[in-house]
This record gives sequence, structure tokens and C-alpha cells, in this order.
Amino acid sequence: MTRSLKKLLSLFALVYRAQAAMTPSLTPLPSPKQSEQSITIGFINTFCVFSGLSYDSSVVTNYSILNLDHSNLNMSGSMTGVMSFFQDLAMAIAVDMINNDSSILPGVRVNIKRFSDCGGYSPDKDIRITSSAGFAGSIMVSDIVEKHQDVLGVVGYGTSTTNRNPGEGLSIAQIPFCSSSVLSPRFSDKNNYPYFFRPMPSNDIGKHFLVLLKEWDVARVGVILQSDHDAGRILGLNIIDALGLNGVKVVSKISLPQSLNENMLNTASTTLKLNHVKYIIVSGVPDFVGKLLVGLGRRGLVGPGYVWISKNYPAASSEPINSPFTQDFLKYLKGFVLISEIDSDGSNPLYGLVNSEFDLPIKTYNLEPSPNIALDTGVYKAFDCVMMMLYGFDRVVKSGVPLDEFSNRKHQSQLNHSLFRNLEYYGLTAGPIELTDKGDLSSPQQAMYFTGNFFELKAFGQTDREAKIFKYRNGTRPPLFFGSTIPPPDGPIPTKIKEFVPGPSNTAGIILIFYVVSGLLVCIVCLSFLILKIKDKTVIRSSPTYLGITIAGAALYIGSIYLNIGSASIQVCQSRHILILIGTCCLLGGILVKMSLNYILVLRSEKIARGFSARRFIFYYSGLLIAGEIVIGVLWAKIAVHKPVASDYFQMNEFDPHSFSYILYCPYNSTVVLDGLILVYNGAILCAAIVMAIMTSGSEVITKESSFASAIVGLFASVGVVAVLLTLTATSSNTVSTVLIQATALWILAVFPLIIVMGPKAYSIYKEMEVRRQFLNISISSNRKNQTTRAASAGTLPSPASGGSLNSLQSLASPQAIVKAEFISPEILLKPLGIQLVSIKKKKDVYFQKWKIASMAHLKHKNREWLLFIDAEAAFAVRFERLDLIRVQTISETCLLLAIPDNHGEGCCRIKLEFKSNTEREKFHAVFLKTS
Repeated sequence: MTRSLKKLLSLFALVYRAQAAMTPSLTPLPSPKQSEQSITIGFINTFCVFSGLSYDSSVVTNYSILNLDHSNLNMSGSMTGVMSFFQDLAMAIAVDMINNDSSILPGVRVNIKRFSDCGGYSPDKDIRITSSAGFAGSIMVSDIVEKHQDVLGVVGYGTSTTNRNPGEGLSIAQIPFCSSSVLSPRFSDKNNYPYFFRPMPSNDIGKHFLVLLKEWDVARVGVILQSDHDAGRILGLNIIDALGLNGVKVVSKISLPQSLNENMLNTASTTLKLNHVKYIIVSGVPDFVGKLLVGLGRRGLVGPGYVWISKNYPAASSEPINSPFTQDFLKYLKGFVLISEIDSDGSNPLYGLVNSEFDLPIKTYNLEPSPNIALDTGVYKAFDCVMMMLYGFDRVVKSGVPLDEFSNRKHQSQLNHSLFRNLEYYGLTAGPIELTDKGDLSSPQQAMYFTGNFFELKAFGQTDREAKIFKYRNGTRPPLFFGSTIPPPDGPIPTKIKEFVPGPSNTAGIILIFYVVSGLLVCIVCLSFLILKIKDKTVIRSSPTYLGITIAGAALYIGSIYLNIGSASIQVCQSRHILILIGTCCLLGGILVKMSLNYILVLRSEKIARGFSARRFIFYYSGLLIAGEIVIGVLWAKIAVHKPVASDYFQMNEFDPHSFSYILYCPYNSTVVLDGLILVYNGAILCAAIVMAIMTSGSEVITKESSFASAIVGLFASVGVVAVLLTLTATSSNTVSTVLIQATALWILAVFPLIIVMGPKAYSIYKEMEVRRQFLNISISSNRKNQTTRAASAGTLPSPASGGSLNSLQSLASPQAIVKAEFISPEILLKPLGIQLVSIKKKKDVYFQKWKIASMAHLKHKNREWLLFIDAEAAFAVRFERLDLIRVQTISETCLLLAIPDNHGEGCCRIKLEFKSNTEREKFHAVFLKTS
């Protein structure tokens, strides 16, 4: 390797010193490879900053240092010229190295074609190279794709803005493009840029800023981003998101164009000072960062007490080195912090080669670049871009692809970004260079600061690849804060700021846990009641389907309250809102459908169609309403922005004025159309439910349900509005009180409808049980019932003294006065006939077909009469016209037969009664005949 380096150095020396003999060529370095086969790669650069070059469309035809304006290669002239020249030089060095290495692309010579992305020379091009490539860029892409089809891949230097459209065009043509300078996360989108890759990180760069600020205990920053530059804007937003989601408050967010003026700088300065910003993060191109540094520095925002941080190097490229601007720039540069890729440690032989090659043109032409020209111009990335490109081509050729086909673009589909992910290439940027699945460099980031000695930079620490930790070099913090190792305070608000997370350790969390536990307990009790009493007539009358939907809606509300416990995330924000929407639809939609059913069955004069099913009606129409809400919720989850945002600071402990907290709230950011759809849909359901509750008020006497429907819709019309407004208008002013008010409203809307709906039903069933105990004196214990049934079947009925479930027939059969049954209605008269052993035969099978112990009673209402039989599990009533129409026949000494004539086509009913003795039979007979 040493011989090769010496040989290459001597070749460079010959090229640069034999100026008179140098002829313009697309390839500046001779190649020792002897081969009839060759491939071509393209260099994209801002050649328009150099006068003296000739062009064939966008192709430079006479590139040579002899033809360049040397004044543009000095820091006092054009920073763009310096960067363009040394980037091109680094690329050419890489090509020459491959052409001298028989192990990479053996027998193949690599040629170079240079393309200008900004057209020909113009004096003002140096200050316009950060704008869109425009027409010149379109011509360049057309030339590469159509006219120069021998170009298999391109390596480029330029900004994110100038490379945006060319990057898409080259990807469409399946031409790989490696950039040494593009930072924008836009290019990580492989749907638009599948053939783009770069030896530099981009996506999630904000996390590396975050871990450094956390190391310094910084909780407040200001971010200034360049609004008219793609990378500056998108990287700035990436940083803002990373900080805002992790407890660092961005108190000032300022967007400025590159063409700064005094009014813009005055406004930015005032904003930063009013918000007491001490840590200023800048995202933009080097010129923008440099102008901003000088402009705000002159307004007192640079120096001890302030920390400037950026991803891009600040530059003063448009100003001469001896100008007042540049002098101020160098003064304000001290202490400026850069987040950048980790430099090579110098152990790679390539490192020394590239740096030594820069000395040749510098010394030969007395150029005056910066001392750190390799770092300042990013030439390491340019060199690695070419090497990665050719290493990837080498892999394809060695896989068996014919070179003549490869060189004629027959295998371009293999050259997307995935080809270059892991080439096992140890480069200058990293070793080995590994790319992510987005085509970006997977690498830790180092933190550096300018020492104040011209452009001297010192690295003082680094993050890990995942941006989880930050470690200082040598384990100590350097005096980077203008001679101090202590970071300045981040503003007037103390740094004792942390996220408030509701949980068991604080009052708000305990209240939320109470709401969740109590709400779930109510839901479970109601669900258990529904399951156990699902065949009870009281439950059936209100529809188990409707009751189940109501319980489900309440449970969804409780689930939304539960998601307030703990820290917020995108998924939590989505779930909170969706649960509220569907829960509201279940509760209100269920009421609407149930009241509609009552109206159809009770108040509408039309005849009910044959086969009509109340259960199907409720299930079908409630399902339609809920399905509509789910569709809206899914659309909203896809379209709306759900990122949680840190609220304004608030004080939790009045005895600790230096402790502040914030909460992560879920902003409701959606489209106007979708917001309107949600409000109109749910508002229509609420209004319709109110109307139906009013319309069915006349059915209260029959259904006993209009009152609870009115109560529920009234509750939603008041408390529900509070919950919805707090959800839809969540802002940075949200506090713990806001969360608790919303949770309280949801808890009321979940629990109270269950109490209103299920409470009267449970009370009604309880009263029925009490009535049975009071008038029939029957035990509902299942064990005793079973024992009694078995004993009766065996003919050994227990006596009252033995503790059995039967009272003495003597006391029951004795003549009694007619009792008004107040528990049923004042108009209904009831006469108990005791507890009897009964068997009933009828046209249809009945529960009492086999011998049962049942309470027997005679009921009379106006001109209608019934015999009623009730045990712990069922009830049976048989209607008759008059008592004297019932034939009473003695079957045996202990058995009576009551034959009730056919009534309304129901068939004759035969009732057998078994007694313990002939005496008891006669007593019952006598009492029965007197009941009328």
C-alpha cells in the first residue's frame, strides 16, 4: 500500500507542476489500468461559480485547475468555490485510487464526466447556489439520463434544495446518486428516492440534540429554522418534535428566509429576549447560520450565558476575510457547538492520502483555504461517496453480470440504495460504513465546539447510535462555555422542570384510579345483573340488547379515563379520542333506538308487522349508528395529527416555588371537513335522542322508560358538552385540573346512565322478591326448594315445626278477608290460597306440568279473574270468567281436580292439588269456594 501511495503522490505532483503540459480532460489523473473496458460515473457540482470553463449543455468539457479562477479557491474569495473545488478533488482522488487498485473492478477503467447543476458562469451564482436548481437542474438530469447513457451513477455536492428535483429524476431513471452534502430527511423517503444514499445521518437527528441538552439539564430552548431551505426547515421541525416530546420546552420557534434583513433580525432578537432564550438551535445552510450568528451577536445574543448549537457549520462565504462582517463572525464563532458525524481517527491510510493530496494544489497555487479544509468542505464524505459507488459496482460485476451489459445500463435495477448498505468498506467518514434501511449513515454523533482560534474545532463528546446516552471524551466536560465547564442557566424559569405523570404517587392519579376502579365495578355489577336476570320480564321489557350496548358505552368511557394514567403517546392520544366517540354513540345511539322502538310499539297507531322483533330492531339500528361512528373514528385516526405536546409549565407545589411541571396533552388537529363530520354526526344523534325522549313521554305509564331517557339525554346535553369541548379544544394551557375535569365529566356520563337505567330494574326485581316473601311466605333458597320438592314427591311434606318451607295448610286455608294488593295496583284484589303441591295440564306444556310446590292465589281485576301459581323459579296464571264455572272434583281423599273451561281458544286447563290429609283437602275446598 505504501508503494501505491507514493506512486499516486508522484502522479499528482507531476499533474500539478507540469501546468503547461496539462491538457483539459474529463479525468484529471492518468490511470495505470490497461484495459479496453471502461465505465463512467458523473460528478455533479456547482461549477457555475468558476469562470473560464466551457460547456456542452450541462457537461464541463475543459475542467482543469488551469482554467479556474484561483481567487475563488481562497477563503477570502468564494467559500462556495473552495468547497466545490476540494469536493471535486476528493472525488477525483477516489476514482484514481480505484483505477490503481486491481482488486476493485479489475480490468475496468473508471471515467469521469462533470455536470453543472447551476448552468454556466455568472458573477452572482455564488450567492444563489442554495436556491432550487430550476431549469439548469432539469437540463442536467436530461443530459445524464438521455445524452450520456454511459454514466451509471452520479456523486454530487449541493444543497438539499438544489438536489431535490434532480434526486427524484435520477431515481426514476434508476441511476444511483450519492450526495456528500444533502442533510434533509426528505431524501430518507425511499418511495421518492429509492436510488439515493449518503454517508451521513439525517433521520431522527433531533434525538442527538436532545441527549446533549439532557446532559446539560436544559429544559428551555429556542429554535430558528431556515424557511426557504428544504433541509433547514425539515431538520428544524425534526429537532422541535424530538425536544417537545421529551420534556425540553421550545419556547421560541422562529422561521426566517436566507435573505435576512435588519427588520427580521430585530424581530428575532426581541422574541428571543422576551422569552429569555439562552440556548439557540439553528437549522439552515452554512451561510444562513453565519449571517444569523453575526446579526444576533451584534444584538447581544452571543457570549457568556448563551449557547448556540447547529448541525451545519456556520459560514461567511459571501464576505471577504478582512471585512467587518467576517471579523465579527470569527469573534462570535467562539463557543459555537456543532453536532456532527464522528471524525476518522486517522488510523485509516486513506486519511493521510487525501489530506496530503490537498497540499499539492494549495502550495502550488498559493491558495488560502481554512486550516481544516478537509472538515470545512466535507471532502471525506465526497471521497467515501465515490468509493461506495464503485465498491457497489464491483459487487454487481463480480456477481456474474457481463460488463458490456452493465456498462450499457442493462442492470440498473440492482443499483438502488440497498446495494450500498453494507459494503464492508472502511472509509473516512466511518469504518466500516453502514447505512440504514433509509440509505442514511448509521452512526453516533459527536459534539464539537469552536475554540475561538480561527476555525479550530475540538470534539468534546459523543452520543451512541440510538441517541440514548452522551459521553464526554476523557470523562470530563471541557471549558466550552467561554472558559467555564458549567452550562449557563436556560432561562428565568428554574431547570427543576419535569413531566407530571398521573399515577398512584399523586392525588390526580389516585382520583383517576378511583374513577377507573369504581366505573369498572359499576359496569361489572350491571353486566352480572344483566346476565343473571336476562330472562326476567323486567329486563326483557327494556331489551337486554339495549342494556348491553349501554354497559359497553360506559366501559369505553372508563377506558378513556384509564388512558389518562401514565404518559401520553401517539397511540394513547388516538385511543382516548376514539373511545370517547364510540362510547358516546353507544350511550346516545342506544337511547335513540330504544325510544324509537317504544314509539313504534306504544304510540304509533299503525299495526305492527308480522315477524317484527324488538331485539333485531335495536341490534340492527344501534349497530348502524356505531358502525358509522367507527368509520369516522378510523378516518380521523388516519388523517388527524395525534402527537402529544408538552403543555405550558404550571406549579404543583405552592411551597416549592422553584419546581414546575408540564403534562403531555393530546391536541385535536384535524381537517375542517372531518371536524364538522364528527360534530354533525354526534350532534344529530344527541338532538334526535332529545326529540324522541320528548315524543315518547306519553308512553311513560306503560313503559316506565321515558323518564330515564330524558334524564340521560339531559345529562349529555349538559355534562357531555363539557367533556367534548375539553377534548376538542386541548391546548398548551391544559393543566392537571383540565384532565381531572374531563375525567370527571366522562365518569359521570359513564356511571350515572347505568344507575338511571339499571337501578329501577334492580329495585323492581327486588320488590317482586319482597312481595313473594311478604304474601306468599316462600323461601327462595335453592337448596331448600330442592329439598322440599324431593320431600313432597316422596309424600313426606315437612311440617312448619320442622323448619321446612311450607307453612301449615290450616292457617293458609282458613277463611280470610279479601286483601287489596297495593304492591300491584289499588284496583287489583288478591286472596292467598296457601302453598300447595300442584300439577297443571294444558294444551301447551307449562312449567308446572310436573308436581311442584307453589304459592297459590286468586286475583280479580274488574270483570277478569285469574288463578296464580308462583314458585322460586317461575309463575303461571290461568284466566277464567267466573269462579262458579270452575268444576271442582274430588279424585281421592287427598287430591282435588280443578277443571277450568276453555278461555279465548287457549284450551281447557286441569289443575291437580295434593294434600296431606282428607281434612286439609276439605278445608281448602271450603276456602276456595268462598274466595268470590
